[in-house]
Formats: sequence, structure tokens, C-alpha cells
Amino acid sequence: MRFSKKLYISPSLDKKCGTVKWKLRTGRPQPTIYIIALAKNRDLLEIYHSGMLKQKYYRKKANTPYIVGIATGYGGAVDLVIDMIEDVLRETGTYDVKSFFIFFELMVLTLFTVLKIIGIVILVLLGLILFLLLLVLFVPVRYRGIGSYQNGTFMTTLRVSWLLHIVSVMGAYQNEQELHLVLKIFGIPFFDTFRNKKAKSTKTKRRPASEIQAASSDEDSGANWGTDEDFESQEDFYQEYEEFEADTRDTFHTTAIQTPSEKDDVGKRHARKPFRKLNIIQKIKDFFSKFVNFFKKLKFTFNKVCDTMVRIKKNIKYYLEILQRDSTKQALTVCWGQFGRIIRKIAPRKFSVNLHLGFEDPAMMGQVLAVWGMLYPVHMGAVDIQPEFDQTVLEGEFAFRGRVSVFVFVHAGCILFFNKDLKRLIKSLRQKEI
Repeated sequence: MRFSKKLYISPSLDKKCGTVKWKLRTGRPQPTIYIIALAKNRDLLEIYHSGMLKQKYYRKKANTPYIVGIATGYGGAVDLVIDMIEDVLRETGTYDVKSFFIFFELMVLTLFTVLKIIGIVILVLLGLILFLLLLVLFVPVRYRGIGSYQNGTFMTTLRVSWLLHIVSVMGAYQNEQELHLVLKIFGIPFFDTFRNKKAKSTKTKRRPASEIQAASSDEDSGANWGTDEDFESQEDFYQEYEEFEADTRDTFHTTAIQTPSEKDDVGKRHARKPFRKLNIIQKIKDFFSKFVNFFKKLKFTFNKVCDTMVRIKKNIKYYLEILQRDSTKQALTVCWGQFGRIIRKIAPRKFSVNLHLGFEDPAMMGQVLAVWGMLYPVHMGAVDIQPEFDQTVLEGEFAFRGRVSVFVFVHAGCILFFNKDLKRLIKSLRQKEI
């Protein structure tokens, strides 16, 4: 049994439309219900009583009517037919009822199909994002390294890979050589320090000899610029300049408009006149003023230091009170526990160290071996020492490997972020004024 998307219903059945459809599908008796369906012949519409749908003929899928209206009573069904024909005529200008409902059905199906495709695409994208997020969180980053120290030469190599070596980084270092880094994605090198330096060296161009000579001549000509050979000292220069400026200002205010001959006489008089020196009384006043200002500054500095010490004392007392709280102790315990957990997860799962060690003093070598034996429960035989008791030797090799996942840091961060004691501690420490 199919119902049209544009289903006409009598006003009395608006609130019971779902119940009426359910009873029609299940064959429940509804004496007052009539249905309107598209005619299978040349007619436009057909009116059926709901009881006729119980016949075996209508139970077959090929004979199932396409219901476009549900009404209460036969009169209500006729009124619905009239409304349908009027709507079709108003919207299409014809009486082709079948095309009207089929076109509307196709529009709705097309819209639902587009929405379905969009929904599927969105779900696929969300699934990919979720899949990548889970990969980043739970797929560990694996690392391994080897190194050796022989005859004063240290060499080490570190490899880091993620997700079956899809992304890998390799670093190598040797004494008195630059660090070599290589980044590979799907086995293709995307970054190589040595290759980039070679490319840069080939791209650099040599400057012409004329430009080099011109640049060197410019540098030689400007090398002695800005020297203080013409002045005895900077302070004397500024003092003489201030005295000369004062003399010039006084001369400007005391002289009227002068003839050229008078101006020449004034210029000669100023050229012969030496710079005036400061008066002794003025120097004494300046000395005493500087002396008084010095003690004022000293007093201000002393008061500032005292205030700073008092503030530091209050801050120390405040922070000690914070540290003595039970919530602070619990927050620090949680932080220390998460820090230890992260260290345990990051630490190499397997490592081995082979040392060729020796001292000229056999007693010193015996003490080292004694400590090495006491630490056996810690290294579990991963550290091997080849002793030398009559000469100083330091050589060895080491290797380690481990893994770490992002989930370790996310888990620790979530625990610390939602810890109420830690939030209270941070809020107390952020207070600037006590």
C-alpha cells in the first residue's frame, strides 16, 4: 500500500492521520473511512471504501492502489476530489491529475535522493576523520637508536616511524660533522639537509670581479667614518657647544641691525673670544644640589627595597599556606602520578649497553663492578661491562627502541584538566595581589 507524499486528508482526520494509515496497512476495520486513489484506467480518480482493501486482489503488489486522499464518509471524499481537481487546474492549467501527483512524487524522491547522497558523503567524511583521529591517538610512534664511541669518535643514528613506516624520520650525527636529517613519506624523501645544501650551493652565483673591487673600495672609504679623532672627548665637545650657543644667543638679542662692516667686526671679536667657563659659585651650587639629590635617591631606593622585601615576605607566607592545603597536596600527587606514567610510557622498552671500561687503579674498577652488580635488578643484564684493570679505557656501544602514543598525553591532559584540586591551585596561584 502506497501513500502519496502530497496526501489530501479531511479536516476531521488531521490529528488521527497516523492512526488511520496504520489501520489501513494492518487491515483494521474503519467503517467511516474512504480512500481516493489514482485510477488505473483513463479515469482520473477512484473512491474506495476502506473495507475493500481487505480483498485478496488488493493485497498483491501489482494491484495495490496509489492513495492520494483519505476522507471521512463518501461526501467528504467527493469534496476532497473537487479540491484536488481545483488545485491541479490552478497549478498546471490542465486536469492531468496523474501527472501532477507523479511529478510531485518524482520531485520529492529526487530531493530525498540528493539528501541521501549528501548524508552518505558526510558520514563517509566523518568516518574518515574519526578513523584518522583514532590512528593518531592509538597507533604508536616507534623509535629506535644505535650509537658507539670508539677511539674518541662518537656516532649515533635515530629512526622514528609511524604507521608501518608511512612517515619516517632519520637523524645521524658524528663528531665534528653536521646533523643529517631525512624525512620520508611512503618511502619518498621530502626533506634532506644534505641535498638541500647541495642544491643551494649550485644555485649561488659568483659576483663579478669589478663589483667585488667596487664594494671593497666603498668599504675602505667608509671605514674611518664617524671616528672621534677631531675631538678630545665627547663631554668637552658638548660643553663648549653649549657655551658657544649661549654667547651667540646673547649677541643676537643685544645687537641691533648691523652693517656688513659691523658684522665683520662682531665675527672677528667672537672668533678671538675664547669659550667662557662656568662660574665657581655655580659649580658649588651644582655640587650641593647633586649631593642632596643623591641622598634623596638613596632614601627612595632604600624605601623601595624595604617595600619589596615586605612584599616578598608576604608572598612567601601566602605560597606556603597554599602548599600546606590538603587540596594542593592532592593536586601535586595527581600531577606527579601522571608525570611518572608518561615517563614510563616514553622510556625505551628494550635497551642494551656494551662497555669496554678500564682504570689504572684496579680498586676503582672493582668499585664500579660492585655498583654494576648491585644494579642488576634494574638493568637485568642489559648493561655489559668488559673490564680493564691496568689501563684507562672508555669505549662502548648502545642500542634502544621503544614506542609512545598520543593517547598517553591526551589521557594525562584530560585527568589534569578535569581535576578540581588542580583548578583550585591554579586559581590561587594566579592571584597577583594578596
